[in-house]
Amino acid sequence: PPCLQRLWFRLILDTDKTWTLNTNLSFRSHDLWKAWPMNLYALIEFIQGVADSITDLSKGALTVRVGRVHVTSDSLHVYGKDREEYESYIKKVLMRRGDSNRYLFTSEHDWEEAVKEVREALVKDPDYMRSK
Repeated sequence: PPCLQRLWFRLILDTDKTWTLNTNLSFRSHDLWKAWPMNLYALIEFIQGVADSITDLSKGALTVRVGRVHVTSDSLHVYGKDREEYESYIKKVLMRRGDSNRYLFTSEHDWEEAVKEVREALVKDPDYMRSK
């Protein structure tokens, strides 16, 4: 069965014309090391497209922005063949950032910084995630 099981959207009215599109993503299985980052990047781009489409279809009557994205994975894992590489990378990230909590996305700014980092890496090397 597909790994992505369900997408759930909810529009929340912020002001008279501004709406926030909140999204829940439910995965059956998710490879944290090789699939999760690019899956989430692509899904955020998709969600932005949904928000833009709602705005376009309303002919400007509504303005929709992407809100929170909640991801649930029933089996979030790293395959055994990738474990050493993954652990090495995480140690480097934690040493570089100096705080293990920094690896969590706790704000829109954190997420934007992480996406910016991946975009820049993909511009330099389109196979960036495959080479991980």
